[in-house]
Amino acid sequence: MCPGLSAALCLVLIPMVPIVIADITGILNEAVRLEGISCSNMVDVWFLGKDNKTKTHVVYSDISGKSHVHSPYTTLIELLGNGSFTLGPLSREHEGCYMFECNGSPMVYENLRVVDPVGNVSVVQVSDGLYCNFTGYSVSVSWFTNKQPVTDGSRMRDGNRTLAVPLNETSAEYECQVTDAMNRTHRSPEVRTQDPERHHWALLGAAVVTLLILVFCVCKIRKPVEDNAGTSPALPAPERGYPLN
Repeated sequence: MCPGLSAALCLVLIPMVPIVIADITGILNEAVRLEGISCSNMVDVWFLGKDNKTKTHVVYSDISGKSHVHSPYTTLIELLGNGSFTLGPLSREHEGCYMFECNGSPMVYENLRVVDPVGNVSVVQVSDGLYCNFTGYSVSVSWFTNKQPVTDGSRMRDGNRTLAVPLNETSAEYECQVTDAMNRTHRSPEVRTQDPERHHWALLGAAVVTLLILVFCVCKIRKPVEDNAGTSPALPAPERGYPLN
């Protein structure tokens, strides 16, 4: 149904003819294709907005090949035939319901949603595994380990954005893949998980180094104290003067 309209209101607006209602997602600052209709004579496309309070003529075409793109769409639309066209670059103002009429009768309603592009895809290590971090709107998220897809769905949660890593797993390379609204994939840089055994020895080595530094510091502090404990403080030399009577 058209954005912002109740089901009852949509039924009032749509006459009793075969109707197609489609949802389309486009990406901000990119172009999207809106599919037209086969019509015996004349196709008109109208933009109804998000709340159906506007009706802006977008495109006119007829069977003879005559067509016209109305302002303010003249620089944004490329006609493809049968009323189909690409619209872009998209802005938030293009969101809403597009009505395709055949010979004056509504036939198709296409609801366009404009979303942010996917970007900044990266893998972040968290306390319970790995997290696929990104900006924008995604259709799906998937994971790869050592170039192979992760197929165990029980390891994933939060819409597949969080992946559990087995505690006994040796070092491995992970990356996440994000699919956007145009079905394009965006992959993160690879992240290598820490080998548990190597991590254990690294912690042990750091602890030993810290202990040695503490012992050295304690010895440096104790040595001057011990030296001072075996030496009497020097008495000042008597001053010269005349004897008292």
